[in-house]
Amino acid sequence: MAARPRRRNKPPRRQHQLPAVYLGALAADHRQPSRDRTLFCLRRGKAQPFKQKVNHVSVENDVYTLLNPASVPLVDGDEYAIEKLWGKHERQLSVAIGELRDGSLSARTWAQVLVPFVCGLLVRGPQYKQQYDAFLGKIPGISPDNANNARLMRLQRLLAPVMAARWLVLQATSRASALITNDLGYIPMKRLDTGQIGYAIPVASDVILCIVVNRGRNIASLDEDGQWRAVVEYESVSPRECEAFNHTVAAVAQNAVYGPTMASVLKVQGALESGPVQFNELFHAEFGSMTIREYDEDWHGFISAIELPSSDPALHEFQINPAVLGKSTFPVIYRALNRESRVSGLVYRHPNVQLCIADVDVVEKVRSLPDEPKFGQLFDELGNLIPE
Repeated sequence: MAARPRRRNKPPRRQHQLPAVYLGALAADHRQPSRDRTLFCLRRGKAQPFKQKVNHVSVENDVYTLLNPASVPLVDGDEYAIEKLWGKHERQLSVAIGELRDGSLSARTWAQVLVPFVCGLLVRGPQYKQQYDAFLGKIPGISPDNANNARLMRLQRLLAPVMAARWLVLQATSRASALITNDLGYIPMKRLDTGQIGYAIPVASDVILCIVVNRGRNIASLDEDGQWRAVVEYESVSPRECEAFNHTVAAVAQNAVYGPTMASVLKVQGALESGPVQFNELFHAEFGSMTIREYDEDWHGFISAIELPSSDPALHEFQINPAVLGKSTFPVIYRALNRESRVSGLVYRHPNVQLCIADVDVVEKVRSLPDEPKFGQLFDELGNLIPE
């Protein structure tokens, strides 16, 4: 990738394309802070891996720094606004991954930390700017900042689809499985048993988070203590399946893989050299950009609603609370100029919050259904309501 032009009188800013906390979670030794932990790195075309501290892994100078921040909306003229935005959820990522793996994940942590983390992986890597430049970058007069502005807009539009996706945690039956990651932080996946597509993200050396594309489901539920909990499923994964996963990680890598041990990355050297395998962004392919755009404020409505008492009638409205939004991990809203009113696919049916992403008339049908305990089963059959 071509280097970004350096500002006069300002040193380059080293910025992580993959969160340091995320990379640190994959290290074998957790006795040090995330940035000081060690990973083994193997690059395509190189014979041997090398050992490197996380603080120096997946780093590029000024990749998110704005050259003309005054031209980018909603950043208040701050050239480092995008980098700071990543930091809002990264600071809590270690705790969130811990809650995810032990089954104690609150809906607030899920929405405020893990959902933006997943969306961020899909827009902050090197492939995003390459795709953007290929599409628009050669048009005369296009600012280099446009790609970074587009990252934020795209992230907002991914929030609702990622929330509606099925969240499945695969836990390795053996801690010796030594999962690795690549310079994207994820791989595309397809379940052989159901045919469903999605993304798989190694969030620890023995844990894979699967984000399975889905049009609707129960996303949060009140527990016995009246606390909102994220709806997450758990399954186990064998050492053989972990090995196959690692080979796919290497095949999809743009240029490099990172693992907890030297052996873990050497095992996939052949797959790394055969890549990179190309693939399209799956949420766009499934829903289309117009449908995704209709629901791009549902994350904001959800994080506002779960701060209300469950008995508050206003919870049903999912109105955006500016006070909650201002303290959130994504405190900006990009609004389409030609949108007349906000559309929401959120529904509260005690004790669940449900999210449906489909054509507006389908969502209205979902909203009109009777309030029954088995309502959630509808989402498994939602395709019956959606015209081909």
